[in-house]
Amino acid sequence: MNFPFDNYSIPLKFDDNSNHVSKYLKTLKEEELVECLNEEDKRYRFYSITDKGKYYLDKVEKDYKD
Repeated sequence: MNFPFDNYSIPLKFDDNSNHVSKYLKTLKEEELVECLNEEDKRYRFYSITDKGKYYLDKVEKDYKD
């Protein structure tokens, strides 16, 4: 998935309902793993992975390959 991404493309890519995705994104944001690029837009938000998120994503990908 390319970044930034929006909260509507994720359910399509992963075949999950958007209510679940919103909850996941909220948790990721609280943990500072992603950031919302346009907080003022309540309907169509764009997200980007943070440096902290990239660190953990790389770590998980590396562990998954091993």
